[in-house]
Amino acid sequence: MAWDYIIEPDLNLVFIVEFGEFNLADVDEIYHTLFDDPKYATGMNFCYDLRTVKYTEKDKYNFEFISKMSNSINVHIDYRLGECKLALTVHNPENYKLIHQWLVSMRLAPSPVKRKLFKSFPAALEWLGVPEEYEIKYPNPIATTVV
Repeated sequence: MAWDYIIEPDLNLVFIVEFGEFNLADVDEIYHTLFDDPKYATGMNFCYDLRTVKYTEKDKYNFEFISKMSNSINVHIDYRLGECKLALTVHNPENYKLIHQWLVSMRLAPSPVKRKLFKSFPAALEWLGVPEEYEIKYPNPIATTVV
């Protein structure tokens, strides 16, 4: 899976776009890259754009698998995120179901992160308080065309 991000300290927000075939290993890479970025600060909100991600191994992602993954994220990542909002946007009902299942499993453990799933990218931006006139410009031109 390819991905790109931009950190906007003035908005207290990290924008992440993912595209291509989903790879679970990339999730750790994304967070470690962000945590190493000098612009990142604990407590920043997140806007994940997953509208063009392809989940080709959907059979693998059953509730048991997702629950184990969620526990790992709670233990290793959420404490570094701190108290924040994390919006995720998908484009179809099948992906919505998959991500919703993950979010439900995340509720089984305490977390300072408030996650919300959206079908509408503008609704996610509104929930995060992004000004309507703001334009996302990822460093990778391919990522910018995905948005």
